Amino acid sequence: MNTVLDDNRMLTLANAERIPMSDTTKMTFECENLNNASPATVSRAGIIYVSPEDLGTDPLLQTWLVDREKAKLNKHADEKAWLTEFNKKYFDKTKVWKEVAAKYTYMMGTPEVVRMTMLLNLFTAVLESYSLEQVLDRAAYEKIWVYAFAWALAGLFEPDDRLKFHKEILEKCGAPLPPISAQKQMQEKETVFDYFVNPETKTWEVWQPAGWTAPKRIVFSQLLIPTSDSTRAEYIMRNIAALPGER
Repeated sequence: MNTVLDDNRMLTLANAERIPMSDTTKMTFECENLNNASPATVSRAGIIYVSPEDLGTDPLLQTWLVDREKAKLNKHADEKAWLTEFNKKYFDKTKVWKEVAAKYTYMMGTPEVVRMTMLLNLFTAVLESYSLEQVLDRAAYEKIWVYAFAWALAGLFEPDDRLKFHKEILEKCGAPLPPISAQKQMQEKETVFDYFVNPETKTWEVWQPAGWTAPKRIVFSQLLIPTSDSTRAEYIMRNIAALPGER
């Protein structure tokens, strides 16, 4: 393959047969990762590869913070300082990437950079739901951060892993969590995922489905009864869809 990509444009097969490629030959690569690509192939394809372990997700956050500050989207003058502090508290000190990779099972695999992007998008979306007149202090910022952090990193976990994430990651790092009793955690597996930050009170409130009245004519194929699960999913989708550029 490497000889096809260099100036020789020569395809060498396993039986030693050599097939020259024409000057008009163009090649497109669609790959999930570069785990099995040699450095020679990467360089010939014009790919600049940086290991996720070396780069991490911090540059993504810092770029987002700078762009947000330049666009004057901050809801508070100390927003950048607070979010930098939260990043160290919830990512660096907990070593959360290594923890979730070693001890948790994702129902659908997603790269770390995707999960970090999900966190920033959800955090931004929730902030945008607050009016300009509402004053957000550090405590409110951290609760919104914890909400976005939990869903971005553990939203794809099963209930048992969500409970473990709540206890082993969020509780241990001193996150401002909802007041959940040990009994509810054990029997009902209630976690931070069952709560949201109310924009009016800026406190944690448990998800409650909206009231539902049966229509006069019931068509079961078109029947949708709101539940706590559907309510919190709609909340996330509605806020993400309302972001500029997401419509």
